Order: sequence, then structure tokens, then C-alpha cells
Amino acid sequence: MSELKYLYACLKDGTVVSISDADKSQEYYLYPGEQVKLILRHGEVYQKHFAVKSEDLHLINESPEHYNFKMNILKEGYFYYKEYKLLIKNAKVELRISNSLYRADVFGELLCGTPCIIEVIKTCKVSEEKKEFINENQILTFEIIIDKDGNQIIEQSNCYGNSELERLTSEIVKYKDEITRTDYKFRWKAKDLYMGYENETRSIDRRVKKAIEDAGGSIENIRRRAEELREELREKYINRKSKIFQQSDENFETFNSEASKILSEIEEQRALFAEIEYYARKIRELEGEIKINSELESEVRKISEDCQPEWFGYFPKGVPKLNHIFYFIS
Repeated sequence: MSELKYLYACLKDGTVVSISDADKSQEYYLYPGEQVKLILRHGEVYQKHFAVKSEDLHLINESPEHYNFKMNILKEGYFYYKEYKLLIKNAKVELRISNSLYRADVFGELLCGTPCIIEVIKTCKVSEEKKEFINENQILTFEIIIDKDGNQIIEQSNCYGNSELERLTSEIVKYKDEITRTDYKFRWKAKDLYMGYENETRSIDRRVKKAIEDAGGSIENIRRRAEELREELREKYINRKSKIFQQSDENFETFNSEASKILSEIEEQRALFAEIEYYARKIRELEGEIKINSELESEVRKISEDCQPEWFGYFPKGVPKLNHIFYFIS
């Protein structure tokens, strides 16, 4: 008895039975027609499965994985083409295609009534001659690729035999590639904007801090000190002027000397005021830059809020979307 494990079988009337529904009250066959009989095995050593008698092995030219996948389509009534689940009706296995020499792994109809072929590929690909016949007769055909364990490799699915569907499939692939490229560019643009904003903000902060330090304190302190200096100068000038005019009749030369000193002090104060005005102007310029970068921050946040969280991988529960996106792109 062969140890190849078949998970499906047919009754005499063609009904497909899965191993989970099988019992020993029925006779089971590989395909309708009673050519190869299957034996139900179920015990403590072996997993429940259908087995083929050793003397019948030469009648089988496919692996159990290939057979199981085909029969699963018949049993369940659907299959997957890429990410799409397609329902199928009136499905039959190993049916001759249009009186040709070629057979279809599964032949049936989509729910819309369109005839279709399903070719299950494990090791042997469909021959070019068979493909050419299918394309010439415009028979919609799906190629399903399975691995050595019988699991479908979804992304490797293929279709041909229908020029319109092939065209649409090609366009979908092209659009997906374009979306991928656009998404990549968008992520880099968002990252560049964010990094530019961060760098410029840090630069402005450093310049503002340095300007304030150079000016001797906070902006309010600078303004208050300037007012104090103006008041001190005004009072000093008035007092000096009064004193000098009181003594003008006694000593004109003293008046002239004192006036020169006052003019010198005035020039010094003017220079100080000019320096203060310079720093005040610089501060106003920096305040303007801060306003511009605040607007840039708002634009970056708007762009980030429009991003879809799933574009950035795993989305931790409880983390705000914006924080997660800024963390990812930084």
C-alpha cells in the first residue's frame, strides 16, 4: 500500500468527499470512473487519509499535493487569483479542452458564465504549445502556483487566454508600480520637509538665543534698559545744561568744555542706541522667520495627517497617528 496521502476522493457518482467527511461505509475513487480505487486509512499511527494500492501507482501521473489542490477547488467551489477570491461553478477535473489533445486540470465557469481553465503548477509548467492553443481559442486560463507542500504562492498567480483581461491585468500592474513609486517619493518628500523644518527651527532658536545673549538679556530687558538709558541721558543733559548756563557768565571756556563733553556723551549714547536698534531689527527678522517656520510646521503636520498609518508599518495601539508618523519618518 502506498503511503502517499490523498485528502480528497470521489464517490461513484462523482461527488467529491474530503477526508474529514469520509467513513468506511463508502467506496472511494481517485476520479469518477472507478479506474483507481482509494483506501481510507485511519489509525493510531497514521493520520487519516486516502491511500492508493501499490499496483495502481503506475496509473497516476501527479503528486498528491497537485491532486489535493485541484479537488479542493471542486469541493469548495472557489479559488484565489492573486488577492481575489473567484467563485466557480460546474467545475470538472481532467477535462479535454475543445476536442484537442490537451486536458485542463480544472474546467468550469465563473459566476458570470465565462468558461475558464485552472492550471495548477507545482513542478511542471504548462507547455508553450498548450498555451498557444489556449490563446488562439481565447479560453480564459488561470495559472495557480503551489509549493512542495501544496500551498498556493499567491503573488505568482498568472492568467492568459483572454486578451482584454491580460490588458487590464497589465494596466493594474503598471498602476500599482506607479503608486509604489509615488508613495516612495511622497515619503521622502515628507521626511525632507520634516527634517528641513527641524533643522531650520533649531537654527533659528540658536540665532535668537545668541542675539539675546549678545544684547544682554531678554527682549523685554533690552527694551526696558533702552528706555532707562534714554531717561538717564535726558535728565543728565537737562541738569548739565542748567548748571552750565548758570555758570556761563563766570566761565565761558568751562561751558564750551562741558558742552563738548556732553556732545561726546550724546554721540556715545547714539552709538549705543544704534546698536540696540540693530539688535531689535535682527530680533524682528528672527520673529518673522519663526512665523514662516510655524506656517511650514502647519503644512508638514497637514501632509502627515493625510498619510495613512498602514504606510508606515506596524501601528502601535494607543500611539497618536501624528506621533507615530513623525517617529517613523525621522
